[in-house]
Amino acid sequence: MLSECNFLLLDEPTNHLDIASREVLERALKDYDGTQLIVSHDRYFVNALADRVIYLSPTGATSFLGGYDDYVAALKASQAEQAPAAKTDSRTKSEYFAQKERQSEQRRLEGRIKRAEEAIAAAEGRIAGLEAELCSEAVASDYQAALALGKEIEGLRQDSERLTEEWLALQEEYDLLF
Repeated sequence: MLSECNFLLLDEPTNHLDIASREVLERALKDYDGTQLIVSHDRYFVNALADRVIYLSPTGATSFLGGYDDYVAALKASQAEQAPAAKTDSRTKSEYFAQKERQSEQRRLEGRIKRAEEAIAAAEGRIAGLEAELCSEAVASDYQAALALGKEIEGLRQDSERLTEEWLALQEEYDLLF
């Protein structure tokens, strides 16, 4: 702070924030004049703020101009360029089966995404119920019960975070494939 640098390094800044807090953080970062390096799995947040996405892989880093949607579009364009030219002849049986397999994979991924969303919603609902119970007079006056509920809530939050990361990975896989 004393050197008055204008560089922010943020790692998953939206984790554990409610919607209102996320919006405040987003507005503050949009108004920030300096450079920002933000590590995030939150695609909406990346789309709202990023003017460059850097994809890290075991083979190195690749830079894409724009937000997350631009990154996905660039990947799809790159994959299309690398794919062999499609035949204009009538489809062969192998092409038909390949298309059916692709559709099956798409449905499978959609099902996994839906189940992950349902699991996240169930965990969040359970957390809300336990937090309401934690505020009740009976629990507020019982230290042991409050402690037990707090531990259960923390475990559910960790589960919810794990499920959200799984959902994000599935969404990214879906976006890249379809």
